[in-house]
Amino acid sequence: MTPRLELFPIVIGRYSNPSWGENAVLPVDDEITHIAEQLAFFDAPVVDWEVPEDHRDDTAIMHRREEWVQRGSPCSLLYWAGHGFANQHTATLAHTHSPNPVGADGVSAAKIADTIARRTVATDGWHIVVIDTCHSAKFVQTLSPEIDRRPGTRRVLLVGTSGDGTTTLGRFSEALEPVLSGTFRNTAQITVWEFEHELRKVLPEAEVVLKKIDQHAVLKRRRGVPLIGPVDEVSELDAALNELTPDEQRHFLPKAQGAELGEQSWYFEGRETESERIATWLRTTGRGLLAVTGRASSGKSALLGHLAVQSRPGLRGALAAHGRLTDAPVELRPPDDCFDVVLHLAGLSSTGVIARLAADTGLGMPPVGEHNEQLRWLIEEITVRVRARESVTVLADALDEAQEPAVTARLLRMLADLDRVRVVVSTRANTREGPDRSAPDDHDLLDALGSSPRDTVHVTRSTEAITEYVRVRLSVAADRGLLPGSDDPAIRATAFAIGSSTQHEFLFARLTVHEILASGQLPDGMELDVLLRNTHSDPFASAVARLTRANPASTPVLRAFTFARGRGAPIAGGIAATIASAMHEDGPVTTPDVHTVLATAAPYVLVDEEQGETVYRLAHHTFAESFTSETHPTTRDRDAHQSITSALLDQADRSYGPLSPYVVHHLSGHASAAGRKGWETLATNTTVLDQLDPTMVSADAMRSAFGFYALPPAIGVLGASHLTAATEPAERQGSRQLAMARHTPTTDNGASEPRGAHTAWLVQTSSLRHRRIHRTIAGHTDMVKSVAVVPLSDGRTLLATGSNDETVRLWYADSQTLFSTLAVGFAANSVTWLGGKRLALGTYEGFVVIALETLDEW
Repeated sequence: MTPRLELFPIVIGRYSNPSWGENAVLPVDDEITHIAEQLAFFDAPVVDWEVPEDHRDDTAIMHRREEWVQRGSPCSLLYWAGHGFANQHTATLAHTHSPNPVGADGVSAAKIADTIARRTVATDGWHIVVIDTCHSAKFVQTLSPEIDRRPGTRRVLLVGTSGDGTTTLGRFSEALEPVLSGTFRNTAQITVWEFEHELRKVLPEAEVVLKKIDQHAVLKRRRGVPLIGPVDEVSELDAALNELTPDEQRHFLPKAQGAELGEQSWYFEGRETESERIATWLRTTGRGLLAVTGRASSGKSALLGHLAVQSRPGLRGALAAHGRLTDAPVELRPPDDCFDVVLHLAGLSSTGVIARLAADTGLGMPPVGEHNEQLRWLIEEITVRVRARESVTVLADALDEAQEPAVTARLLRMLADLDRVRVVVSTRANTREGPDRSAPDDHDLLDALGSSPRDTVHVTRSTEAITEYVRVRLSVAADRGLLPGSDDPAIRATAFAIGSSTQHEFLFARLTVHEILASGQLPDGMELDVLLRNTHSDPFASAVARLTRANPASTPVLRAFTFARGRGAPIAGGIAATIASAMHEDGPVTTPDVHTVLATAAPYVLVDEEQGETVYRLAHHTFAESFTSETHPTTRDRDAHQSITSALLDQADRSYGPLSPYVVHHLSGHASAAGRKGWETLATNTTVLDQLDPTMVSADAMRSAFGFYALPPAIGVLGASHLTAATEPAERQGSRQLAMARHTPTTDNGASEPRGAHTAWLVQTSSLRHRRIHRTIAGHTDMVKSVAVVPLSDGRTLLATGSNDETVRLWYADSQTLFSTLAVGFAANSVTWLGGKRLALGTYEGFVVIALETLDEW
C-alpha cells in the first residue's frame, strides 16, 4: 500500500523586531492553503501548528522540528516559509524574533540537517523538504552536504525556491499547480523522480537536490482514474469531485468507467428522446450493438458522457447532494451500473482498444503478439466469461476519431455478436464528414459496424437543447461576475440567436460561449450577426489569434497538440515543448510556455491519459483543420512531422534514463507521417530504434511504406518480422541485426555497430541466403492452402485464406488485420472469388460454393 503523504508546515509570518519594517508580516497561511488544495488530490492532510504566529521563536521551532521527527507517517512534505539570510560563508532561516539581517541569529542548516537525519532514521519512507524563503537556494546548497555527513537513509528531496538572492513568497505553490494539475493531472502515480524532474523545469533558478530516493517513492492520487475532456471542464469537474469525501471518492470512482464523463453533466440539456431510446434499449436488450450517430459536433459525446454519469447511482447521488447534478428521471437514464467498460476511442489503435477492453473487463494484459492474435484471445476470453453468466456492456465514444476506425468498428461488431455482450458506440456515419462539410452519401463507419436502422439512434440538431445550454453557461458566468452588466433578458436573447442558427451544431455554441466569456461582455446585435455567419472553425481561429497576440508561444503549442500521435502529447519529459519547438522558427518553446498556453487555451485543449501519462490534444478534430489536413496530408504536414521526428530522436539520444513512453510508442508514427525521409532519419540511430515498441514500428511501416518505397534496412526488417513483438529489449539489437543479415545485402547488415549498453547478444558476422522482406500474418492454426483477393465496393480489398483448420479467414489487405472468420467445417483446399459476395471453396471431395450474402459475417 502506498504510504500516506502529510503536509507539515513550519511557517513564520510575523516578526517582532522593528528592523523588518513592512516585511514584518507575510501571508504564509495563504501559501499553506494553496499547497493543501493541490495536495488534496493526494489525500494529504495538513499537520497544523498550534503555536500563535507571534510566538514562533527558536524554541517553538525546535519543538516543531521534534514533532516532525516523531510523526508516524513515513512520507511527508515539510514546507518552511518566511525570511531567510545568506552571505558568502553561511545561510540561516529567520524565526519570529530574528533581526534583519538575520546573520547567525536564526535556524542554521546544521540544525535542519540534524532534524532530517533523525526523521529518516525513524522511518523507512521518503520526504520532501521545501525552503520557500529568500536565499533558500544558498540554504539548500549548505544543507545538502550537512545531511551527507549525518546518519540516516537520506531519502529526501530538497527544494530551495529562490535563485541566488531574494524571492517572493509563493514560488513553490505557483510551481506546484502546473506540475500536479498540468503535467500530471491524469497520472495516477507520480514518482518523486518525475516530480523532481518537472519541478526543475518550472523553477529553473531553484536549487533542487534529490538524495537517495528510489523509483518506489510515489505520490498516489486519491482519485486513481483519469478525467478526460476539455481542460476547463475537467478543472471544474475535478473541483466538484474534490468536494466529495475520501470515502465517497473511493466508493464512487473505483474504476475507469468513472473517468470518461465527457461534457459536464450539470451543463447537459435536452436530448430526452435520444436518452430514452438508449435507456430503453439497455433495459430490454440482452445482446447486440446500438449505434449513436449524428453530424460532426452534434453533441454525441455530451450525450454519452451524461448517460455514463447518470448510470452510476453513488456518483450521481453524491454530486446531487453537493448541488452539482440533477437526477434524470428513471426512464431517461440507463440501468444502474450497467456499463462494464467506458471507452473514448479517439487516438486509440485497434491493439490499444483490445488492451483497454481486456483491462476493464478484468482479463489482464493481452498476450504479446499482433492484432489478430490478441483479438482472437479477447473473443475467446470474453466468451468464457459470458458463459459463466457474466454479461458485458461496453460504452464507446468517438469511433470516427480512432486510429483505425474500420478495424475498430469490426472489433466492436465481433464483440456485439457474442451472447450476453452489448455495445453502445457513437460515431459519425462517414469518416469524411465534417461540421462545415456536407455529409457524403455513403455511411462507411455505420456499414463497418453492421448497424441496422432499428439499432441506430440519430442525434439531430436540437434548437431547444443548444439554446438552453448557452443560456445556462452564460447565466452561470454572469452570476460569477464574468459578464458584468449582463441581465437575464440579454442572455436569453443571445442564447436564442445562437440556438436558432440552424447551420451550426452544438460545438459552435460551445466555442462561441467561450469567446463571449473571453471578451467579458455579450455581443451587441451587429456583433452577433457577424458571429453567426461564421463556420465552426472560425471561433477557434479567432481564439488562436487572440491567444497568440497575448503569448507568441500559443500557436506552436497548439500545433504540437494537433500533430501529436496517439491520444496526445505529454508535458512530462519535455515532449510537448520539444514538439512545439520543432515547428517554431522563432526560438525554443519551454515547458513553462506550455503550461501558460494550457491555462489560457483550456477550452480548446483536451486532457487524456495514455501509457500511464497525462497527455493533451486539441479538444475537437475540427480544430486541427486550422493547422493540418490528416485526410490529405500536405508537404507542409510531412515537413512538420519530419522536424518532430528529428527533434524527438535527438532528445531521446541525449536521454540518460528510460525513453518517454510517448517516444517508445509514437516516434515511428511521426516518421511514418513524414514519409521516406522520416524513416531514413529514424534509421540513423539504431540505439533509439531498438528501444521503440516493435509492434508500433512494424504497423507504421506496413501502413505507410511497405510496397510503396524501399525502407532503410533497419526499418524494413521490423516491418517484415512478426517475431519482434515477443523479443525482450535486451535482444532487440541482435534480433534486428540477424533479420538485416537475412533480408539485406551482407554489406549492410548492421554487424559493424557497437554493442548497446544492455544488449544481450549481437551479430558479429553472417552468411545467410538473402530473402525478400515480407510480413507474416498470424491467425490460422493449421496449414494455409490458398489465398484469394476479394475487392469490396467501397474500394477496400480483402484477402480470403483457406486452411486445414476448417476455417476461411478474411483479412484487410492494407492493415493485415482480421475482418471475419468463417467456420466452414472442412479443410478449405482452395479459395476463389466469384464476384459480388461469393466465394468458391474447394475441398478434397469437390467444390462447395458459399453465397456470402446470407452470412452475417460479411
